[in-house]
Amino acid sequence: MADAVLIHLEDWINTNVFYTLLDTNLTPRVRLKKGLLAIRELYDGGNAICIFRALSMQAGIELFEEQINKGMTQWLSAFKEIGIALSFTPEEAEKSFTGINTSTRMLNCSKRPE
Repeated sequence: MADAVLIHLEDWINTNVFYTLLDTNLTPRVRLKKGLLAIRELYDGGNAICIFRALSMQAGIELFEEQINKGMTQWLSAFKEIGIALSFTPEEAEKSFTGINTSTRMLNCSKRPE
C-alpha cells in the first residue's frame, strides 16, 4: 500500500513540481515560483503530513530508503538547476537550495498530528 502511495506521489511531483522547475521555456523566477506553489499545494500549506517523514520512521526506513533517497536527490538536483539558471555557481546553487529544501522539509514535516 505504501509503495503505491509513493508511486502516486512521485508521479504527481514529477508532473507538478519537477516538470515546472526544469521547464526552460519559463524564466527561472517563474519556474521557482510555480514550483514552490506546487509544493505548497502538495503539503496543503503545511497542514498535510510529510510522507517521507512518515515512511522514514522505524521499519519504514529499511523498506523505503532507496525511494526516499531518490526523491531527495531529485529535489536537490531540480533546485540546483534553478540556482544555476539564476546565475549562481553550481556550488552556490547547491548550498543555497539545499538550505531552502531542508527548511521546507522541516517546516512541512513538523506540522503533523500528535
